[in-house]
Amino acid sequence: MTKLKQLKKKMLSSRQHAELTSKFQDALSLYQAGLLADAKTRCEEILSANPRHSDSLYLLGVIAAKSGYPQQAIDLIDKAISINSSKSEYYFVRGVILQGLQRLDEALASYNKTIAITPGHTEAYFNRGSVLQELHRPEEAVASYDKAISIKPDFVEAYSNRGIVLQNLQRFDEAIVSYDKAIALKPSLAMVYFNRANALKEIKRFDEAVAGYDKAITLKPDYAEAHCNRGNTLRELQRLNEAIASYDKAIAITPGYPVAWSDRGNALQDLKRLDEALASYDKAITLKPDYAEAYYNRGNTLRELRRPEEAVTYYTKAIAIKPDYAKAYFNRGVVLVVRFINTFTNNAIFVMISPDYTRRRSWHEKQCELRWCSPMTARNYLPNFQAQ
Repeated sequence: MTKLKQLKKKMLSSRQHAELTSKFQDALSLYQAGLLADAKTRCEEILSANPRHSDSLYLLGVIAAKSGYPQQAIDLIDKAISINSSKSEYYFVRGVILQGLQRLDEALASYNKTIAITPGHTEAYFNRGSVLQELHRPEEAVASYDKAISIKPDFVEAYSNRGIVLQNLQRFDEAIVSYDKAIALKPSLAMVYFNRANALKEIKRFDEAVAGYDKAITLKPDYAEAHCNRGNTLRELQRLNEAIASYDKAIAITPGYPVAWSDRGNALQDLKRLDEALASYDKAITLKPDYAEAYYNRGNTLRELRRPEEAVTYYTKAIAIKPDYAKAYFNRGVVLVVRFINTFTNNAIFVMISPDYTRRRSWHEKQCELRWCSPMTARNYLPNFQAQ
């Protein structure tokens, strides 16, 4: 090939590259404007001229994910990676899609690859933390959030999710510090006040917990879970009528909220409004037929009403749903003892399930509580990235 032909070929290649770059910029603009079908068409035009244009394959993958075709998206992004394995964003978005599909080990590998290419990728550390939490590896999750925070000290969501993991580890004081940092950075997040209040409740700082739920409700008046947990905390403080008012508010916001109905029944039982308590438990059971705690609590109320046969029936239903429900075995045994029925089998099963459950029990045993905690979520977005 003569030098002239080589020069012409080089000029043609440069012109084609410039044209494809311009077309890809158009595709990006269309994508960012929400015109996904037009962006897809432009990418396909680019790939017809150059099937190895990795950014076009990647953008097609992002469009497929946004259009509800996650496996197709992964396949397209994998093709882009096979052509150019040096772009961390390819791996990151692949991880987001895999995490959405609950393919957590694969998502973790993608986030790790993102970080290997771009060690300062804060979003990858953040999403990596959420995957590790879902994989029940909480200590590693905390370390991943710590790394995200070290890179981006004002990363509010990382402080919030870090607090949730620490709370699940029962490291409540550390969780509260993490929530406080999130609140200092962004005081308008109702969920953070809610989770902070949950942590305060766990360490029996009930008045502070009520104040935390109040703040969450001020920011989000229709926050049914905050109203319900506020009720549980007021019940701990023996402010039972206020607790019922909180449960009623939660139910008014979300009528199909079985936990609120059941917890309301507990407060009514404490006030000896036993028939009303039964009605509240019945509503919880109607909404959630496999709600073992509601059957158990209804059994307790029937026991107080001196209706032992019905109480045994409801304890038995709770056990059928939750075979390791130690308190239900115990209370069923108590009722059977009162009726002079041999309880050896029940007590033997109970001891096997909960051998340390040997303390004396009062007739009005304190009811179990359900602690709500908002789930951690990955930052699940598809980026408006720039051409490279």
